[in-house]
Amino acid sequence: GDLIFGGGAGTITANSGVSLFANGYGGQGETSGGDGQGGIANIAAIGGTTVSVGSLLLIADGGGGDAVTGGVALTNSVGGTGTGGFAGVTVRTGSAVTMGGATIQSNGQGGAGYSGGAGQAGFDLINGGNGAAITASDGTIDITGVTVTLNANGQGGSSVADAAGTIGDAGEGIGGDANIAGLTGGSALGSVTASSTEFFLNATGSGGFGGNAADGATGGFGGSATGGSIFLGAQAGLGRLDLGGPVTLSVGATAGSGGTGGGVASGPTQGGAGGAGGDATAGFAQVGFVSGPDTVDTQGRVQLAGVTVFANADAGAGGTGGTSAEAGQGDGGAGGSATGGQLALLSRGSNATDPGLSISGQVTFTANGTGG
Repeated sequence: GDLIFGGGAGTITANSGVSLFANGYGGQGETSGGDGQGGIANIAAIGGTTVSVGSLLLIADGGGGDAVTGGVALTNSVGGTGTGGFAGVTVRTGSAVTMGGATIQSNGQGGAGYSGGAGQAGFDLINGGNGAAITASDGTIDITGVTVTLNANGQGGSSVADAAGTIGDAGEGIGGDANIAGLTGGSALGSVTASSTEFFLNATGSGGFGGNAADGATGGFGGSATGGSIFLGAQAGLGRLDLGGPVTLSVGATAGSGGTGGGVASGPTQGGAGGAGGDATAGFAQVGFVSGPDTVDTQGRVQLAGVTVFANADAGAGGTGGTSAEAGQGDGGAGGSATGGQLALLSRGSNATDPGLSISGQVTFTANGTGG
């Protein structure tokens, strides 16, 4: 649900913490699993309200239903698509939030079927869409907890063989959006601060696993994977982000492996070929100072202690060929291709005397692509 504190300059305290769950799960079916859409798990402070909360657990996951009965899928059945919703903490119009540690999550999980369903994490935050976020605009967020984790991960569904042993492709896993930002909006600073909290932002994609075939059929193909998008920063006019602890960002992609080809118990038939591994493409992480709405002057700033970014892509391995009692083993499946991701360190809209972006510690960026 959308828990909104506002309407006046009062103070609200919840020392024991707040948990909000807005998960949507599709039902099981024979020909197709139902789609699951996450809802809204948001704490919003508006209208000059002051909010003090302990730990936060905000979950808006979406899970697709399975199209499997008794471990067997109907031919051409498809797992449901799971899509994450919106989970976050938002402050605007002169309000303030003090919060402890948090897990804020908008994951998507595809259902299993003859062909696996797609898992799409919440996405399109920049246009008011879904994802996992902590944002302040014309207000302040002060974080005092030990750790804060934002997740926007997509996991594709696995493929499952039908009664004849044939099988389809596993589902794609697509990472979504995860943001922590101080934004320009109104006449006061939009500020997010934490003195020593450790932050983990994850927007990864994982392809589903290709299932094993039977009776000489080709193994299932592994699902492809696409990493998501992370923004950690502030807008130049009145946005501020000051994080004194370490930050780790992950926009990686891990594709699913191909399934084993079906074996042949008798006769001069070669075993089935292994399924191909899925392709993997890592995502994009942006850190720093960006332009925003016009303001009279530039008071925005980003100060960070250190940033580690993982943007690795790991393609799926091809499946092993099936065995045959009287003929040769089937061919192995082809491995997938992999493309590492990107990092941008930004200082847009800063002036000559203030660079806008300051990182006192080390920046480590890893973007490997490993084929299957």
